[in-house]
Amino acid sequence: MIRSAALGIVLIAVCTTATLDAQRSDATSCVLGARGGFTSDTFPGQPRSSVGGGGITIVCKSRNITLLADSGRQTGDDRIDLYGNVRYKEPARIDLQSDFLSYFQRDERIVATGHVVATLPSGSTLTGPEATYLRVIPGRRLVEELTAVRSPTMTIAAQGDSGKPVTLNATTIFMRGDSMIYGSRNATIMRADLITHSDSVFLDGRSNQETMHLMFSPTVEGLQGRKFKLDGEIIDAYSKQKKLERVVARGKGHASSQDLDIVADTIDLRMSNDALERAIAWSGAGQAKAKSPGQSISADSIDVIMPKQKVTVVYAVRHAFAESEADTVRFRTLEKDWLSGDTVVAWFDTSATKDSTSTPPIRQILATHHADSARAYYHLAATDSVLRAPAISYVRGRQIRLDFDSRRIAFVSVLDSVAGLYLEPRLDTATVAKATKNAKPATTAAKPSMIAKPSPAKASTAKPPLAPPVRKPPSTLERAVAARTPGG
Repeated sequence: MIRSAALGIVLIAVCTTATLDAQRSDATSCVLGARGGFTSDTFPGQPRSSVGGGGITIVCKSRNITLLADSGRQTGDDRIDLYGNVRYKEPARIDLQSDFLSYFQRDERIVATGHVVATLPSGSTLTGPEATYLRVIPGRRLVEELTAVRSPTMTIAAQGDSGKPVTLNATTIFMRGDSMIYGSRNATIMRADLITHSDSVFLDGRSNQETMHLMFSPTVEGLQGRKFKLDGEIIDAYSKQKKLERVVARGKGHASSQDLDIVADTIDLRMSNDALERAIAWSGAGQAKAKSPGQSISADSIDVIMPKQKVTVVYAVRHAFAESEADTVRFRTLEKDWLSGDTVVAWFDTSATKDSTSTPPIRQILATHHADSARAYYHLAATDSVLRAPAISYVRGRQIRLDFDSRRIAFVSVLDSVAGLYLEPRLDTATVAKATKNAKPATTAAKPSMIAKPSPAKASTAKPPLAPPVRKPPSTLERAVAARTPGG
C-alpha cells in the first residue's frame, strides 16, 4: 500500500494507462484541487482512491464542467463523489446544487441527493430530494435528460413581460432537454389562469405554442373570470406564451361553469385574454347536452358563442332538441316548452341584464328541418285570465321561430307545410254546478249565523264583562228566616 499527501492542487488523470485511453477514447481529464490537500490510497486489485477536504474544485475543461464541494472522493478513473454544499455547473445546460453528488464519468451520469435545486438556461428550476442528470454523449445520447423522484416540483419560468410561471408537482418528473417535461403519479399543474390534476402529464414547450397533455382521470379548472371545470378521459391544453387559448376533453367530457353545464364525448373550449369565449361539443346522436338555468339543449353537436363569458348564441346541429321552463307567473304547469329540428339556433338578449354573473334570457329561437318536421310545443296564457291553466299550442313546419319578450313567448312564426293544434282551457260548467249545489245548504245555514242576533237562552246566560250583577228581591220565606235570625 502506498500513501501520499500533497498540499495545493493535485492533478489526477481520468485515464492513467494507454490501454484505458484506447478503450475510452471519449474520456478526458479532469483537474482536481483541494485547499486541504488529497490523500491517495492504492490497494492490490482495487482502483486508486483519492480523498480531499477543506473545499474542493474540479474542472473538466473539455466537458465544460465545474464541480464545487466541501469534500469529496475520486474512485478509479470513473467515479467522483462530493459531499456538502455541492454545485455542478455546466454553462448553457444546467446548474445543479445538492447536499451530495456522484459523477459517473463512463456513462456521463450525475446523481444528486438532498435538497436538490436544478436551474436550466431558461430560468426554470426543479427542486426535490433526488435527481439524476444524463449528459449528452455523441452518437449515443443526443439530448440531455433529467429525472427527479420522490415528489419533486418543477417551476417553469415565465416568458415575456405578461407571462406567469407554471408549477408542476408529481411523484416523478422526467425532462428531455429544456422544453419537454413528463410527470407521472398525482401530477398537479398550477398556473395563474388554471389548475390541473391527473395521473400523467406531458408538457411540450419546444415552440411558441405550448402543449399540455393530461391522461388518467384528468381535470382542468379555470381560475380567471367566471370559473369553469372540465373533466374527461384525456385532456389537451394549448397555450401561447403561457396564456391559455384552448382546452379539449376527449371521452366522457364534462364542462361546468356558473351558468352552463355541457356533457359530450368531446368538448372544445376556446379562451381569449384568460376568459372563456366559445364552447364546442360533439358526440353521438343527440348525446351532446348543454344546460343553463331553466333551459337545456341536446344535439349531435353544440356550439356556444360566449364573448367575455356571457352566452349570446347557441347552435345545435342534427337531432337538435331544446326545452325550457314554461311561464309560471301567469299560469301553472309542470310541463316544459320544447322545440326540435335538424338545427336549432337560440339568441340571447345580453342587454336585458346588467349582471355579468347571470345568464341572459332567450330573445329568439329558430328550428329548421329539411322534411318540414320541425316541431314546437309551448304554453300560453289562457284567454280567460281567471283560469290558472295554460293554453297549449303544438305546431309543425319546415321552420319555426319563437320570439320572446321578458322571458315570455310573444310571437310565433311557422313556414311551409304548417300544421298544428291549439287548445284553450275552459271551465267545466257541469262540475261547477254540481259543486255549487252540494255546497248551497251549508252556505245558506252559515249566512244567518253570521248576521242573526243571539237566541234568548244564550242572551239570558250571557254576562257582559263590565256590567254589575243584578240582585232579585227576597222571597217571603227568605224574609221570615231573616227575621228569626239574631242580628238579621
